[in-house]
Amino acid sequence: MKITKEILEAMKEVAESLGGVSAFSEKVGISKSNVSRWLSGKVTTISDDNWQKLSPAIMPYMDLSKFNSQDFFIQHSNKEKELSEAIKELKNIIIKNKSEVEHTNTENFRNVPIVADASALEPGEYAENSIDLQISDEFAAFPNALESDIVVRVKGESMLPWYPDGTLLLVSTKDFPLTGDRVVVELATGEILFKIYIDNGDQFQLKSINRNNGEDITLNKRSDDFRKIYPVKMSLRDERKLDEEMNRAEIKHFWQD
Repeated sequence: MKITKEILEAMKEVAESLGGVSAFSEKVGISKSNVSRWLSGKVTTISDDNWQKLSPAIMPYMDLSKFNSQDFFIQHSNKEKELSEAIKELKNIIIKNKSEVEHTNTENFRNVPIVADASALEPGEYAENSIDLQISDEFAAFPNALESDIVVRVKGESMLPWYPDGTLLLVSTKDFPLTGDRVVVELATGEILFKIYIDNGDQFQLKSINRNNGEDITLNKRSDDFRKIYPVKMSLRDERKLDEEMNRAEIKHFWQD
């Protein structure tokens, strides 16, 4: 990852807000010498491993609408390509208890814990701990999932017809969202919501797909009103249930005309 002007300015702001390089280094888990070289401009690139550690700390200080790092978009594009290929391999998903899921022999699948329910209209759950720290005995098998990924289940009818009740969302706890991403948001109150992320510089909007349901929310990136915001990588849903909800909404497939 190339250190752009925006990334460098964000790192300097974080270091200043924390009281210096030592505190910054300790917060992100990267050596003080590396952080110092980045801030001084002596080193102009960041390894993928260090970027994964650094990005959650500096994202709130960046205007993502101006974040046009070519290296990032190449990486992002490659991830999307991998996910697209993985979806083609998806055949049978086992969603039961852990012991049953462990018997699946599907190659490249990982058993991911289902940690919470989320809604676009009403609070899904109230998490005492952060959703990425929840312990679960219920799992879903997803292709090419990472150890750090979690699964959140859609609750209610506020995202109909596109995300019926029970839809499973594979969520990345290591990436940051871009405009248009579906996201799972954990508010400071512990409420867990499923929304669409829109970047507006120092602020971002959380919108509902179904414009007749749900409430749009605007938050400052440095606000204490939310704990975490994670992008959704993939979803699993009941296709027949989706068709039923589309019919109720009078939305037709092309073959139904």
